[in-house]
Amino acid sequence: MPTSSKRIALITGGSRGLGRNTVLSLAERGIDSIFTYHSNQAEAGKVVSLAAGAGRQAVALQLDTGKAGTFDPFVKGVRKALADLGAERFDYLVNNAGTSHHAAFDKTTEAELDSLYHVHFKGVFFLTQKLLPLMNDGGRIVMDLLGPHAHHLAGKRPLCVHEGRHRGTHPLPGEGVGAE
Repeated sequence: MPTSSKRIALITGGSRGLGRNTVLSLAERGIDSIFTYHSNQAEAGKVVSLAAGAGRQAVALQLDTGKAGTFDPFVKGVRKALADLGAERFDYLVNNAGTSHHAAFDKTTEAELDSLYHVHFKGVFFLTQKLLPLMNDGGRIVMDLLGPHAHHLAGKRPLCVHEGRHRGTHPLPGEGVGAE
């Protein structure tokens, strides 16, 4: 964790739903945020205003997590946002961005599955890889790869993965001291 008391989170998909609630909940806990939005800049602006109302700073950056070729310029934007927040690194990464997919397993096309894979898995993997150098040691990573409404579509989803990890020297369950 950082030596200063200022904490910063980076949340993908932070302009709506769970991501928006994460940005605002963290603001209530004294944590500034950098968050992404896909296309609705107006909604992202509302989240920035709501975080400010809670006494915290939030910076909205546009990102399509399905397009890994845009990640290098995005990381430059993150560096600038961090500088604007008076920091060089952030503490928490919440990979929340995703898309809805409502076709049944047996009706999902190859193109639809490719799109889901690019947004919910490949994009998350390579974005996290690009952002790791900007994370403080001891920082935390949350990966919500389930996508929206997964609990309502159990057994019908073509892609359903969930993982939570943290960065640092602390062992994960099943790793390190006492692991079997």
